[in-house]
Amino acid sequence: MKLRRIVVLPLLLGLLAAGGQQLAETPRKAAPTVSGRVFLDANANGRFDEGEKPLPGVRVTDGADFVLTQADGSYKITISDDQLIPMVSSRVVSVSWPSGKWPTGAWWRRVGDLKPDESADFGLRDDEQKLPFKFVHGTDNHDAGTSQFSANFRQDVKKQGETVKFAVITGDLLYADNPASYEAVEKQYRNMAEHVRTFPVPMFCTPGNHDLAATHPASELDKQHPLYALGAYTKYIGPVRWSFDYAGVHFVGLDWTRLVGAQYDEGVSDAAAAWLAKDLKGLKKGTRILLFVHYPTGEDGFWAVAVEHKVEQIFAGHEHFGKRLTHMGIPAVAGRNLNGPYKLVTIKETGMAIVDRCTGCKLEDPKQLHLRRCPFWTKPAETRPSK
Repeated sequence: MKLRRIVVLPLLLGLLAAGGQQLAETPRKAAPTVSGRVFLDANANGRFDEGEKPLPGVRVTDGADFVLTQADGSYKITISDDQLIPMVSSRVVSVSWPSGKWPTGAWWRRVGDLKPDESADFGLRDDEQKLPFKFVHGTDNHDAGTSQFSANFRQDVKKQGETVKFAVITGDLLYADNPASYEAVEKQYRNMAEHVRTFPVPMFCTPGNHDLAATHPASELDKQHPLYALGAYTKYIGPVRWSFDYAGVHFVGLDWTRLVGAQYDEGVSDAAAAWLAKDLKGLKKGTRILLFVHYPTGEDGFWAVAVEHKVEQIFAGHEHFGKRLTHMGIPAVAGRNLNGPYKLVTIKETGMAIVDRCTGCKLEDPKQLHLRRCPFWTKPAETRPSK
C-alpha cells in the first residue's frame, strides 16, 4: 500500500513551535494533573469502597510518562506535552496492570471527560492466568465494526468461548481521514466503540492512518476541531499507547503517527519510541514482550528500543495481505484485513503458534474489492478479484 503524507495547517505548527500550546484552548499556565487510586475491586463495581484493598506499585501512564501508585494505591500524574495530541482534553490516562490482575471496569480515562477535581480511579480484580493461553489478532477492518466481515469475526471468536482471552486490532478501524463532516466521524467512532464494548472478549486497539480524523489533504474540515486527528480516537476508543501484563507476558500497543516538517506522516514517532523505552525499562529482566502497531516502520529510535529489550514478536497490518518479516533480528507478522483470516495466537511456555483462522467470508461486495480477499475462498483462484 502506498504511503500517504497528510498536510497539517501552518497554524498547528506555529502552536507546536510555541511550546505545545493547545488548539482551540486557552494556553495553560501550569501543567494539569490527574490523580486517582488503583485498588482491588472486590465487588467489581468500579468504585473504591470501604474495606477494599489499595494496590501499590502499579504503573499509570499519560502516554508520555509513568508514575507508580503509592502505599495507599494513590497516584498523581502531570500531563506532559504531546505534539501529536496537542489538546490536553484529548489526552488519556490509563493503568498498566500487572500479571494476575484484570480491570473490573474502565482501564482508561480521557482528561476532557473528567469533572473538576474528579478522581480517575481504576479497579482491578484477581485473575487466574497461566501458560499456555490464546488471544486473537485482527487488523484493518475499515468498517467501524458494522459490516458482515466484523460480524463473522465476532461470531467466530464467540464460538471459541473462554479459550480466547482477549483480542487486539492493529488499526484502520474505520475511514475517518476524509469524512463529509465531524458528525460522520462521530457516527463511525460510536459504532466502533460499541463494537469494542460488546465484543465477546476484551478488545484492545491501536490507531492506523485512516483513523486520524480529517487529516487527508483533500479534507476541508476544521483543523482546530476537538475531534481532529487523534481527538476522535481518544474520545471513543482510548489511549494510543498502552500496556499490560498477562501470565508474565507484556503486551504493548503503539500509535503509528508522526509529524515530519509541516505534515502528519505514517510511522512510529520519536515520542512513541521514548514512551516505549520508559514502558519496557520498568519490566523485570527477561520479560517476554509482544508489540502491536499498525505497521513496524518509523524513527530509528523505535527499532533501537525494540532491539535493546529483545521484543519477541511484532503484530501489525496495513498492507492487507499476510506477511512475515524480520528486521534487526525481530520477527513481525502483518495480518490481512478482517474480510480474510485473522490470527489465532497461542502463547506457550516457550515460543508461540500463530495460525490463520478463516471466518468463512464469501461476500462479494464490490466496495471491498480493494481489500484483497481471503485466500481460503471457495472460488477458483482465477476468478478472485485482484488487489
